[in-house]
Amino acid sequence: MPRSAARRSWLLLLCIALAPSLCASAPPAGPGTPDGQRLYLNVVLNEVPHAAVYEVLRSGDDLFMSAPDLQHLGLRVGSAAVDRRENVRLRSLPGAAVHYDIERQQLRMTVPAELLDSLPLRLTIGLQPDAPPQPSQRVEGVLLNYDLFGQSSATSRSLGGQFEVRAFTSAPGIWTQGFAARAAQGDGAQGTTAVRLDSSWRHAIPETLASFSAGDTITSGLSWTRSMRIGGIQLGRDLGLQPYRPTSPLLSLAGETALPSTVELFVNGVRQMNEPVRPGQFQIDAVPFVTGAGHAQVLLTDMQGRVQRTELDFYAAPTLLRESVWDGSVEWGYPRRNYGTRSADYTSHPVGIGTGRYGFSDTLTLEGHGETGRDLVLGGIGALYRLSPRVGVAGLSLARSDSPAGAGWQRAASYQFVGPALSVTGSLVRRSSGFRDAASQGDGPPPRALASLTVGAPTPMGHASIGWASQSSATNERTSVLSASLTRSLEGAGTFQLIVLSARGAGLRSRQVTVTWTAPLDGRRSLSSTFTRTDGRDAVTLQTNRDAAGPDDGVSYRLQASADGHTPSAHAQVSSASRAGQWTAGAISSGRARSTLVYAGLDGSLLVTAGRVRTVERVDDAFAVVSTSGVPGIPVRLENRPVGVTDGTGTLVVPRLNAYQRNRLSIDVLDLPADYRIDEVSTDAIPERRSGVTAAFALRRARTVELTVVDGDGSFLTAGTEVELASGGTAARAIVGQDGFVYADGLADGPAMLTARSESCRGAFTVASPALPGPTRATVTCKAAP
Repeated sequence: MPRSAARRSWLLLLCIALAPSLCASAPPAGPGTPDGQRLYLNVVLNEVPHAAVYEVLRSGDDLFMSAPDLQHLGLRVGSAAVDRRENVRLRSLPGAAVHYDIERQQLRMTVPAELLDSLPLRLTIGLQPDAPPQPSQRVEGVLLNYDLFGQSSATSRSLGGQFEVRAFTSAPGIWTQGFAARAAQGDGAQGTTAVRLDSSWRHAIPETLASFSAGDTITSGLSWTRSMRIGGIQLGRDLGLQPYRPTSPLLSLAGETALPSTVELFVNGVRQMNEPVRPGQFQIDAVPFVTGAGHAQVLLTDMQGRVQRTELDFYAAPTLLRESVWDGSVEWGYPRRNYGTRSADYTSHPVGIGTGRYGFSDTLTLEGHGETGRDLVLGGIGALYRLSPRVGVAGLSLARSDSPAGAGWQRAASYQFVGPALSVTGSLVRRSSGFRDAASQGDGPPPRALASLTVGAPTPMGHASIGWASQSSATNERTSVLSASLTRSLEGAGTFQLIVLSARGAGLRSRQVTVTWTAPLDGRRSLSSTFTRTDGRDAVTLQTNRDAAGPDDGVSYRLQASADGHTPSAHAQVSSASRAGQWTAGAISSGRARSTLVYAGLDGSLLVTAGRVRTVERVDDAFAVVSTSGVPGIPVRLENRPVGVTDGTGTLVVPRLNAYQRNRLSIDVLDLPADYRIDEVSTDAIPERRSGVTAAFALRRARTVELTVVDGDGSFLTAGTEVELASGGTAARAIVGQDGFVYADGLADGPAMLTARSESCRGAFTVASPALPGPTRATVTCKAAP
């Protein structure tokens, strides 16, 4: 370690004042100690100045420094040399350039990057701190989502709705109950029906990524397994509870520089980073921000303007897990049948299901799945492997089952490559006749074979794709569909699309050709025409529509006219969204008899919290209840986008928040009334999934005052006198100006007191609350304190 910087600074001053020759003394004894002068210099290493003063030995044209001092500077020095405090000849360092600047009393050294011993500088893009954000204070109450729909024609009428009730309290978890109801008359349908949908309780622990649920749920699965609805329990690891934690492999690049530099990272030609780096090694870990094949480029520009370029091909696959990352779940329950038509149709025999995935490396993800039930045992393993950045990801799996149908096997393979010039996705699943899984109890035996292949690529004519899918049922009845499409932008004249379909199967042979042209009329309106030929039958459709960008963007509509052969039809629909929900109404007229069907719908939510019922737009996931201390009419922003204005009670419900993420809610001070103050203009709302949080902004009404202060004799208080003002728990300080003028703000309405300590006087006044915002003006007599 270097000696005391203060002591060396004094010695350096003496050397400058008395001449360097007077500072020469016998160097300390030690291995490799030369005869010569002892200097105390500032060191500039690779153009980076160091604050400490170091001892340098000068012997002729050679300069020496002790091994501990070189280690302190950040150079690689052998541990044995450090222990013996050897003196190292600086010019003996490989590739080192050394210069002694006598005028500045500096030692300037430039060494290769490999001699620098500092830890690599880690630069990250898109990564957040390891600790997950803690959820905000939860709203306690009940939420009802509703979707009502009714229709009427000459022969029938119906009215129905789908509902979801969520309850959240201070107790852990979220309770959810869904149901549907329908009343119909005519066309053979009479009466009223009601069906229970899902009933569940769910709880999650973001810190440990653990999730629990009881009631109706859907089992987890893999690409080669079948999910199913059960009534039971589920315990799992949910990676979505920490959305800032990357689960897929990162884009990692490393480099080094000998001089202070600037590093830039470009991904597919778009700059993602521009950061300064110190001399030494550095590493970049970045979320790829793209899916599929990509190209990364690193530009390293040092302080002398020299540029180093490094390029790397990569493949970002969300289906892969990072090394050592795992997830999985276990479920136990009774398979559910006839969901949506019966309230409680469960099988009489439970099943147990387990699924797991593990990132063995950044290129290999292992998978496992098991099921058990009455006379059923199933087990399977699989793997996903990234072949190379220019080839893509391939997957293989093998599963075996034992059931009353016998022993059965399932073999599956998959492949995916997504690139700028070509995209290929394919899968193949084959099962033997005896293969069964837990879903077979409710849905019957699985298909014997499934196969699909999709190829897409840009062409001079537009983006083209070809797809093929085939399925063989449990009885070996095969159905296949072949499709081809071409999409082309017409450069200011809209978009052209051609789709060709061909389906074949047992008793099925069909062909369809569809040609569509769509042209935007402005930012919201568009016009389209479609021609369709299905098995020799032609249909033409013309349509114009306007789409609303949000709840405050007015009315949206759709007008459509069609002719299917010799049967004309027309369809008109209008809808409007607001902060209280969305309504839709329309009519369909078809046939030569001009039969007409009219319909209407309404969807939204009712939120009951703090003893109050609010009508809000539909809340499908997380939301926030914003409070502005009872102040109405305050505009609120979400991620700097206006989302509404607080109501008469100073509250606003903001839906569409991202669960377990920081949702920035803010208030622009320019939107506040002139007589209101706010300490914090933004806050991060972090809700749980399908729950709500409170976001409170502390607004206070604070008047400005313009006072004329006089003393007991009626003379203006001396200019420059400091005064203190207090009112209703608020306080302010001010300086008396000419003619006794005092200006202050931040005071609450009500009785107030002015104190001038230097004059030993006090005066009372009242901060008024006028109907219109504005300052309080008054003359205050500052009387001597008794």
